[in-house]
Amino acid sequence: MCKRVVLVVFLIMTFSICALAGEGSDTVGGGKLLPQLRYGCAVSSWKTHDNGALTSPDYRSHSYYVQANWGILENVELVGLAGGRSFMMEDAVTVVVPGGFILSESEKTEWARSFIWGLGARGTFFRTDSGLYIGGGALFTHTRADDYGATIDISIEIPPFSPITAVLDTGDIYHTDIYQLTADLHAGWHIKSIGLTPYAGVDYTWARMVTEYEGIDGKVESHPRHPWGIYAGVDYFLNDRLYLNVEGRSDFADGWGVETGIGYMFDLCEKPAPAPEPAPAPIIEPMLEPMSSK
Repeated sequence: MCKRVVLVVFLIMTFSICALAGEGSDTVGGGKLLPQLRYGCAVSSWKTHDNGALTSPDYRSHSYYVQANWGILENVELVGLAGGRSFMMEDAVTVVVPGGFILSESEKTEWARSFIWGLGARGTFFRTDSGLYIGGGALFTHTRADDYGATIDISIEIPPFSPITAVLDTGDIYHTDIYQLTADLHAGWHIKSIGLTPYAGVDYTWARMVTEYEGIDGKVESHPRHPWGIYAGVDYFLNDRLYLNVEGRSDFADGWGVETGIGYMFDLCEKPAPAPEPAPAPIIEPMLEPMSSK
């Protein structure tokens, strides 16, 4: 027990220093429910073909939500989540004007608070007695943010003079919707002796970000630059009930993410303990008649 506690503390400390929904975890099993509290941070780059602000934004986010995994079959489960997400976007461009002038401009939004919800399903396709399992799944999420603003930093450099800088409020009110669908394949290995399950996988994300600008009555649609990603994580069950998960990911370029979660497993169809066996009937010995004296 002492070794298990030390391992849990080590995992939490390691990934808290660095810091998405236990994506490569094995299914929980039929009739079981695993509610979780989760937190994650992520960085990614997006692109748009529209003519407007934030044409190639860098996206940063912090997510904090409740997730529930419900096993409807032994190898199939449904996933639901709801909570909050804070994000900001930043874009920059530099132009060299004839004559040696250098114009630099960057736009940065405020941290936007948003609501996120999602639904999905996962399955385990193959499992061996030695602990190897292979599975996959899909998760849809919708993020909605209202009423946040942005500022523009402008710098004009005219050699040999010092740059002239200014910070302007765009005056626009932004509204953003992010629709995201992620499908994945993964493999993991149960180390039953210590309750640990490392896993790794690959996923593809289709996403659509729609940002509206009230001040100029415009709309910009963006998509991820790098939709393919890889991830790896580890699950840990303490006494088959307390659940801990940490997961990291990359999109092969400048995107990355780290997520962690803690939960508790409930068996909704747990069978009652068997009734004790009836006590054996007492052995009745024959009575001996006393010997008559002669």
